[in-house]
Amino acid sequence: VACVVAYTNYYADAIPWEAFAFTGTSTERNRLTSIKLPTTVAVISDRAFKSCADLTYISIPNSVKTIGESAFSLCTSLPEIILPDSILKIGAFAFHSCIKVKTITIPPLVTSIGEGAFIDCKGLTSIYAQPDVPVNLANYTIVFASVDVLNCVLNVPFGQKALYAAAPQWK
Repeated sequence: VACVVAYTNYYADAIPWEAFAFTGTSTERNRLTSIKLPTTVAVISDRAFKSCADLTYISIPNSVKTIGESAFSLCTSLPEIILPDSILKIGAFAFHSCIKVKTITIPPLVTSIGEGAFIDCKGLTSIYAQPDVPVNLANYTIVFASVDVLNCVLNVPFGQKALYAAAPQWK
C-alpha cells in the first residue's frame, strides 16, 4: 500500500532526524511515495527520508534553508530533486544513490555542499550550478563520485565558465 503524506497543518520548523527513514529489516519497507512539506519547515534534518525507496515526489518549500546529512540518501525511486532558492546548505551524502535523478539545480545562495552529497547519482545528465562563485569543494573528493562526467553537462551562470573550470570538483 502506497503512502502519501501532506503536512499542511504541521507547524514545526524542522523535519526531525530519521523522521521518515526506513530502519526496518530487509523484508520490510517504508511505503512513503509522496510528501509535501509545510512552509514552516526550515531544516530537513539528517537522515529524515533516508532509504525511502518508494519515494517518487517531495515538495520542498522556499522556507527550507538546510538539507541535512543523508537526508534523501538511498531514495532510489526519486526521479527529480527540485531545490528552492532558499537553500544555503546541502549536507554530506544528502542525495547519495538517488539513481533515478536526471537533473539537479544547485540554488544561487548555496554556500556549502558536503562530502558525497551527490555520490552514486548515476542517472545525472545535467547539473545547473546557479551560484556566481563555485561552492568551495576543495576539501572533498567524492561530492559527485560515480556521476558519468562524459554524459553529464555542467551548466554555470553566464560569464562564470572560467571560475568553475578552475574550481576543484567542478571541472
